[in-house]
Amino acid sequence: MKMNTDSGKVEYLNRPNSLDVQISDPLIWKLPDKMMVHERKIYVLETDGRRLVEYYVDENRYRCIELDCSVFECCNFAAFAIYNDKAYIFPSYLDKVIIVDLTIGSVIQQLSICTDILYEFDKTESIPSKLFSCGCRVGNSEWIFMERLGEVVEYNMETDEYQRHIVPAKIKGCAHAEWKNDTFYILSLEGKVYKWNFYNNNVREWSLGNQSKSYPAYREMVITNGVIWILPEVGNDILMIDIEKDYVEKYSNYPMDFSYEAPEHYSKYYVHCEDDNFYYFSMHSGNYIFCVDKFSGKEKWIKPIEPNYIEYYAKNSCYVNERRYNLKNYFSNINSKNFFLQNEKFNIGSRIWERQKKYESL
Repeated sequence: MKMNTDSGKVEYLNRPNSLDVQISDPLIWKLPDKMMVHERKIYVLETDGRRLVEYYVDENRYRCIELDCSVFECCNFAAFAIYNDKAYIFPSYLDKVIIVDLTIGSVIQQLSICTDILYEFDKTESIPSKLFSCGCRVGNSEWIFMERLGEVVEYNMETDEYQRHIVPAKIKGCAHAEWKNDTFYILSLEGKVYKWNFYNNNVREWSLGNQSKSYPAYREMVITNGVIWILPEVGNDILMIDIEKDYVEKYSNYPMDFSYEAPEHYSKYYVHCEDDNFYYFSMHSGNYIFCVDKFSGKEKWIKPIEPNYIEYYAKNSCYVNERRYNLKNYFSNINSKNFFLQNEKFNIGSRIWERQKKYESL
């Protein structure tokens, strides 16, 4: 689907064609973990760690590139960057970097990094600790932060060499990192935001308050010139840090009909993307998309306006997932509805509908 970011109007696209004719069931895509737009293509790392999906926007085509990074059911990637027509992929639970040549669509190198570190994935943990938790771009390098081990890896994509740096001891549990104005901003799992000047090692800290009721409460942030936006993970509240006035406040200007509609343990704004003007945070649990202007730091909300599900599924011969479109809504749409498919008029579900009405009358 595609959405107009001004009006919120959504348009369903026809089933995309695969560049690989050997794929028998091409549209079984997993949820995204990381997303990036590059040269009119959308790149998606699947959350189960299996593949990189490359979608050609103008042609409605795609291809899937096998990565074999599946360790956990989700959150298998710490960072993702594109440099000189190559994708650099840094897994969360593995001590390597995967390099994909985007011109030929395949993995060309898997380089081991930090192999001296004793790390073992613990599958018994409900939220497994990661080796590498997040990364951010600084020039030609991707800086990859270790979640608990107090180090950051500076990986140079020009030379394919890396060096390690010590992170100040007070910075613990790195969850998200951004580089702005020659400074690292780091969000921790413990509910703190750090401003770290790498060159003089000076650290400034903001506490986000008690989060004992939900852990981790926060996972994503947006750095603008005046405000730091903190977005919840399993918590509910969006926070704002006024950098100049040096205080943290709870955001309150939600849309009137805003709500979280997923189970409490679901991430609230998992996965984001951006264009030249805005950051967009997905409605992973809510009914609105949250956006932040890159220049002013102001927020806006977009409520998608979706077209009719049934017409789309009939045209594209897709199955309807009841979790997405329940039977009650389906029955209300198919009653006396006529559709045109391959120039043949037919009625969908009339026998089912009549039987449903019979049982309701009992």
